[in-house]
Amino acid sequence: MLSSISAHIGKYEKLASPDKEVREALSALAERFAGVEVSVGAIKIVRSTAQFKVSPVVKNQLLLNQEKILTHLTLLTGKTLEKII
Repeated sequence: MLSSISAHIGKYEKLASPDKEVREALSALAERFAGVEVSVGAIKIVRSTAQFKVSPVVKNQLLLNQEKILTHLTLLTGKTLEKII
């Protein structure tokens, strides 16, 4: 009985967060190109915008490297975002 419940719940694991892959990629790209660490939880995708809940200093680094980050995001995930705020 327990194994059948686990199998049923397992179907929904992949549906949890469609943007999780994008947020993880943004976190890695922020570190690579801007030299700042940003947790996946501090990133939110709204429409075609990446919203970062970080300090102003970190946000400035992200904005200075926005073009590189977004270009590589598209190459890695196939998802295109317009901007970072």
